[in-house]
Amino acid sequence: MVVIHGGRRWTLTTGDLATFGRAETCTIRIGVADDHVSRHAGTLQVLDDCVLVRNESRTRPLAFAPATGGRRRVEPGEGMSSLPHDRFSVVVSGAFGDRYELRVDASEILPVDLAPFPGPTRLARHALATGELRLTAGELRLLAALCEPVLRGTDDDAGPATYRAIAVRTGLRPGHVATVFHGLRRQLSDAGVTGAAGREPDGDVRGRLAEWALRTGTVTREHLLLLDDWQALDARRSGGR
Repeated sequence: MVVIHGGRRWTLTTGDLATFGRAETCTIRIGVADDHVSRHAGTLQVLDDCVLVRNESRTRPLAFAPATGGRRRVEPGEGMSSLPHDRFSVVVSGAFGDRYELRVDASEILPVDLAPFPGPTRLARHALATGELRLTAGELRLLAALCEPVLRGTDDDAGPATYRAIAVRTGLRPGHVATVFHGLRRQLSDAGVTGAAGREPDGDVRGRLAEWALRTGTVTREHLLLLDDWQALDARRSGGR
């Protein structure tokens, strides 16, 4: 992975972690004289096939800006995977409208044989880590079913799927789906993730979970592959396209 900022270039390999912020100890120093920038603004960690972007600030949000697609807000304490994007920028806001941009090219860490068709194994192996929370493949699959109407729909008012619809889509019981989502809500709360731990007055947590999953990029259209037959997907991935 290559990171470019202020005319300088940093190269990282799988497993490396780069810190950025005002502090002298940061790998990449930004906004040295700008008090609006956190001393430890965030980190970039190189995984096998993506980059984990984390906001280490206590008060300041970051912006994840892919080369294509809309910008996403990363709240303090939150993390997100760069998937499915291999080129993106991380933008830190400073005082008086100043912006500090780290341009990232992660195209070299995407396995060539899997890039056109990632498949569920790859998605499960690098589930998004958020604080102490690490999503399993099964949890990602349920979140994908939850967000499917929003990701596939053309209606701007499309909302998250119902428990019954998710159960039909995944072959599980509605009660099991609800139990998993309430467990995720508790884990997010314990991990200090803001904006995802609340619930609606009727006790439903679907809306908050869907909003968090889509806003952070935890679930994208790529993850809808998890809703198809896994054996068929693996056969397609290994048997030629």
